Amino acid sequence: MPERSYEHHMFNPAQLRAARALLNWSQEDLASRANVALMMIKNFERSLSDPRLSSMNKLKSAIEAAGVRFIEANDMHGPGVCWSNGQAGEARLKDGEAGDSLDRSANDGSAEA
Repeated sequence: MPERSYEHHMFNPAQLRAARALLNWSQEDLASRANVALMMIKNFERSLSDPRLSSMNKLKSAIEAAGVRFIEANDMHGPGVCWSNGQAGEARLKDGEAGDSLDRSANDGSAEA
């Protein structure tokens, strides 16, 4: 299967998985909070679908409302996600709300997708 290009989207499947990991959200949690179909999230994260812009906006809004933002790729790094407020991210890590798969040694509060 040819690899999909998500350049026209605001984030890619790996960034969505990373955002969910920061928030310790399941796919079901995100579907509920964003009011989108669970199957759309599953298919997008497996690079099997190309969601509508309205669905992408709902996902982005739900994640950003929870304090995570998407980072675009540039000359210094690839696309990723980070806490909107560094202190909020650190507090969530201390409270055990973030996913266990995160590298807690990073000081900048970001996770590259």
